[in-house]
Amino acid sequence: MQAQAAIEAARAAQIAASGQAVNATLLTVLVVAFGFALLVALILLGYLLYQRNRQQAQPQGKWLPGPNARWARVGDAPRPVSLPQGDPIQQLVQLELLRYLRQMNTAPMQPSLPSRTLQALPEPEDEDDSLW
Repeated sequence: MQAQAAIEAARAAQIAASGQAVNATLLTVLVVAFGFALLVALILLGYLLYQRNRQQAQPQGKWLPGPNARWARVGDAPRPVSLPQGDPIQQLVQLELLRYLRQMNTAPMQPSLPSRTLQALPEPEDEDDSLW
């Protein structure tokens, strides 16, 4: 009986030892996988920061000339914005208005109404000077 109990205790100890070994192995694998993922994340973050600093350090082009360049570079110059195409009739009206305004600026000013001369009012005849 005592031998049988010793055999059962040894078997239980063997099962417990194998369970602990599996547990320790899985825990080790998880720690190594987490460490590897953390290492990859740090390397990727460092690479992205390196790329960002390298792009900022590189000159983007030559400086714009002139007193109003405002420290801008050639590549930073704003590109002309294409305006949306409007109604053709509205465009013709605007062009005609522009032509009319230019014509007004170049032509001498002429009065649009005929000039009227002021006529002197006839003086009333003083019939009775005693009122004043």
